[in-house]
Amino acid sequence: MIVSYKWLQSYFKEPLPQPAELAELLTMKTFEVEGVETKNGDTVFDIKVLPDRSPYCLSHRYIAQEVGAIVRQEIIVSEINDVPVSEVSRKLSVKIDDVELCARYIGRVIEGIEIASSPQWLKTQLEVLGQRSINNIVDLTNFVMLELGQPMHAFDAEKVQGDIVVRLAKEGEEIVILDGTTIELKSSILVIADEVGPLAIAGVKGGKRAEITIGTKNIILEAANFKGSSVRRTSQTVGIRNDSSKRFENQVTPERAGVGMKMISSLINDLLPAAKFGEIVDQYSSPSVERYFDIQVSKVNSLLGCEIPSETVIDILKWCRIGVEKKDSDTLALTIPVYRSDLLALEDVADEVGRLYGYEKVPVRIPTPTFEQPINKSFFYKNLIREYLVEKGFSEVYTHTLKDDGDMVLENPLNAERGKLRNDISSVIAEKLEFNLRNVDLLGQTNVKIFEIGKVFGGKKEHLSLSVGIAQLKNTKDISVNEQIRNIHEYLISSLGINIQTVCVVDDLIMLKNKPIGEINKIDGVMEVDLIKIIEELPDVGADVNPSAGLPPLSQTTFKKISPYPFMVRDIAVFVSGEIGREGEVLDIIKQYGTDLLVMTSLFDTFTKKKEDELPRTSYAYRIVFQANDRTLIDQEVNSIMQKITEDMNSREGWQVR
Repeated sequence: MIVSYKWLQSYFKEPLPQPAELAELLTMKTFEVEGVETKNGDTVFDIKVLPDRSPYCLSHRYIAQEVGAIVRQEIIVSEINDVPVSEVSRKLSVKIDDVELCARYIGRVIEGIEIASSPQWLKTQLEVLGQRSINNIVDLTNFVMLELGQPMHAFDAEKVQGDIVVRLAKEGEEIVILDGTTIELKSSILVIADEVGPLAIAGVKGGKRAEITIGTKNIILEAANFKGSSVRRTSQTVGIRNDSSKRFENQVTPERAGVGMKMISSLINDLLPAAKFGEIVDQYSSPSVERYFDIQVSKVNSLLGCEIPSETVIDILKWCRIGVEKKDSDTLALTIPVYRSDLLALEDVADEVGRLYGYEKVPVRIPTPTFEQPINKSFFYKNLIREYLVEKGFSEVYTHTLKDDGDMVLENPLNAERGKLRNDISSVIAEKLEFNLRNVDLLGQTNVKIFEIGKVFGGKKEHLSLSVGIAQLKNTKDISVNEQIRNIHEYLISSLGINIQTVCVVDDLIMLKNKPIGEINKIDGVMEVDLIKIIEELPDVGADVNPSAGLPPLSQTTFKKISPYPFMVRDIAVFVSGEIGREGEVLDIIKQYGTDLLVMTSLFDTFTKKKEDELPRTSYAYRIVFQANDRTLIDQEVNSIMQKITEDMNSREGWQVR
């Protein structure tokens, strides 16, 4: 929410802290201030009001109240005078068809008004907050919304036919909104209507048919309260989100509608003294009431982890406009204002006390458990399996649960490629094996070994799955990946000590109690198994077992950013005089000229050549990988480095680059 510093200052006699200091206080005590900007001789704050405080704090008055509690200053709110009620020609009747969707609707006829440009103070107040001035009546409705958090609306009374009805739209009904757009309404959308049809989309947007224009002489003012979830759905359906819908979505209290009607009536009366005000028509079936409950100061202190005296707690709560009565030395009876829908339990009150007392004053203390914590069986065995696989050289990966195919379809997908829940992990593991195999030079490896533990949703049922995959370069001198994955399968079975059978068909089925729980090599080098069924067969973890036994050990591993740019590979082989053991000298030369573009070296071949009457020579073949963090390399850069390496090697006695 955008908030004016001058507007906040108008509530206080004493000067407030300077904007930068006030922003820091708000961030530490109540709201995160996301931005501070000087505008038109004022300072505006961009305040992030979270959902717990949105029902009352999307308004200047109640943000000022929070400021007052922080700086311990009483806010000054001018008394709103009742306007004299006159006899008006238009009789207003209001009916609410669904009181669950519309808790309150207040209407009032005002006759003899003059639509004109707003006074300068009102224009300035709105413009500094990014609001466009329209005319005096519309601007006053926006002013009241920014002041109290209660959206208001005005209809041209001469364009409203018959009674006002708050009802659900009829399927296929249409409304032309203020910007001229025609919207087809669904039967789930709440509207304000007359005998002809919809006048406004409740809580979201007014209609053009009863729009205030320069010729308007009589108006119907409305202040209503709509169900937040209904307004949110409507806003999403029609694709309109604005200041009004935002406040209704966060369920502003119905009591605010009455204050809003009284305030805007007073403002119009001050601006247009000749206007005549009809009776207020107020449909309000279930008025909100204050809530009462007791708290213990000792429990508040226990939750906060500090010792705050009772008198301090009482003082803080009074600054929060919470009624407090001391019942005994530890018990306080609280009266919660109707607009504080966020205060429902002891924990909420403790948070209120803690933030204004200052969380920075709470002493740092490491809690000690007072009871023996049970060991989570699934968590323990999942980490144990991770440890087994990491010991065998595997790396764990996390892949996306959302895919473009699967049995379970999302109702509101982000995009077509992420519209379904995956049936398995194996297909993604196979993709990642192929991708990483193209980068083995960068990894300094000849193979890729990865695994994932995650949820899958095949057959529209959710279960935990383990998938393990191996891929290797062609012509690698090792057993096939299919044989390697079978060996890993056998290793896990023996390590866990569980009776799992493997049935060899075209692919290997993994069986448990004569029921298939997974497959091996349906995709070459990939295994997938239902992990929950395996964990169910494993013994419970006893109290004598170290719960951290299944956790991977801590290490001093450091991480660095992966370059998004392609790498280049060069091979170099050089004969060096003498027997084996001089590969370090070769590597030193490579590093000397490699610059910061050198990211990986690996010795992939060594052999010694002997001839009669000649000293032995040993060949060392290195694979060298170059990559930049800020650009794509070009051949000339890498060729220049390789030329320097070659020249240095060839200049040494007994050395010869092959």
